[in-house]
Amino acid sequence: MVAYFGALALSLGYLNLEQLAHAVGVQNREGKRRRLGAICKDLGYLTDEQIQTILQHQRRGARDRKSQRSVAKGTALASR
Repeated sequence: MVAYFGALALSLGYLNLEQLAHAVGVQNREGKRRRLGAICKDLGYLTDEQIQTILQHQRRGARDRKSQRSVAKGTALASR
C-alpha cells in the first residue's frame, strides 16, 4: 500500500492536523476531483518543493515495498 499523501505531509512536519483536516474537508466537498497536494498549495499550506518531496517519499516507499514482496516471494519459492 502506498503511504497516503496527508500522512506523509504530517510525518515530515509540513502540515499540522488542523491544516490536513481542513484540506481533506475541502477535497471531500469538491467530490475528490482535486489532489490533496493542489488543495494544500492553494490554501498556502504547502510549497511546490514540499509537494515534490512528499511525492518522492511515496514513490520510494512503493518501490521498497515492491522489493520486499519480491524477496519474500523468492524466499518462499526457494524453501519448497
